[in-house]
Amino acid sequence: MIQSIWSFLSTVVIAGITAVVTVWITQVIIAHWEGRKKIEQTKLSIYMSWMPFLAECYVRAVYPDEQPQDAREFLLKKTEILGTIMILGSVDVMSAFQDFGNLAEQGVSKASSFDADAFHRSFSQLNYCLCCEIHGERPAEKQVLPMKLKVGDRLTDVAGVWEVSGRPYTTAGGKSAHVRVQRIGQPDFTKLCTWDAHERISIKRP
Repeated sequence: MIQSIWSFLSTVVIAGITAVVTVWITQVIIAHWEGRKKIEQTKLSIYMSWMPFLAECYVRAVYPDEQPQDAREFLLKKTEILGTIMILGSVDVMSAFQDFGNLAEQGVSKASSFDADAFHRSFSQLNYCLCCEIHGERPAEKQVLPMKLKVGDRLTDVAGVWEVSGRPYTTAGGKSAHVRVQRIGQPDFTKLCTWDAHERISIKRP
């Protein structure tokens, strides 16, 4: 009799604990997704508030008849956006914005070194990274052989982000592959990269 009562009480207690734990886990999951949704909405609001400035930079940089943008105003807004990105902690967005900002600075000041094609690619890459950040995704990377590199591909190393500026070629009977790269927005700052011809490289392709 006592054993039956004990078994019954044990079953009731275990069932109660299981129910409590299940409710707690459910509440934690719901809170997590609600918190994530709020973060995404906040990021969306912040990023969309930048669009008028980005659009103005784009138009002033691309169209030669547009008046140069005030250098102080441009630097102020650029620094504000970069600081916000640093707080939000997105390395991909920060890198993409730095690329866009450097090229935009050349464009809005009507510099002769301005590369319109690179600027178009940087604007597309920035928007892509912003979209990935809003939805909690990472920009896709590709693994390619050195001889499959294309002009405009992005490489990252300890020195920063580089853009392929020339066609790859091989030496040593096809065992080594080389390609010329340049800093984004700094076409005079180049270097030659070398890999084993069969080594796969992580790149971002606009």
